[in-house]
Amino acid sequence: MRTLPCSSRRRQRGATLVMGIVFLTLLMFSVAVAFRMSNNNLKAVGNMQSEAEAEASAERAIERLISSDTIFLAPAATNVAQDEYGVTVALGAPECIRSVAIEANTSPDSNPNIYIQNLPPGNNSGYVDTHWDIAATASGAGTGARVVVHQGVRLVMQSDPNPCP
Repeated sequence: MRTLPCSSRRRQRGATLVMGIVFLTLLMFSVAVAFRMSNNNLKAVGNMQSEAEAEASAERAIERLISSDTIFLAPAATNVAQDEYGVTVALGAPECIRSVAIEANTSPDSNPNIYIQNLPPGNNSGYVDTHWDIAATASGAGTGARVVVHQGVRLVMQSDPNPCP
């Protein structure tokens, strides 16, 4: 077996060290890039969750508002305190988009309760079909998320007093 001269071994050891440093540097950069990408993805997911919580809070506030039709008789803007997620919701006044008088005995329902009156068909029934738009703006205090939600509502209401000016 033949041994390499001393000068040849020294050159090999230096090349190995340089190659090891280059590979470690490349590995360090790839780990840093992966860490930065995962950190950005985590922030994006957190923002989407905050936005979804704000949207859900706005929808809950609208559902509570429309659970009673009294708000449609005297539309007014309302504010809701912060909910369990720390989201504040401001509800705009319901806006009447359209109102159509309902003729007597024209309901397609099999059990028309309000449309049946002792009037011949074609006469005014005393009720109107109203279409409303409700806007809710939800703002997350700690997250900065802000969402505007619009909800359409259709109600049959008495035509006197006129609910839809």
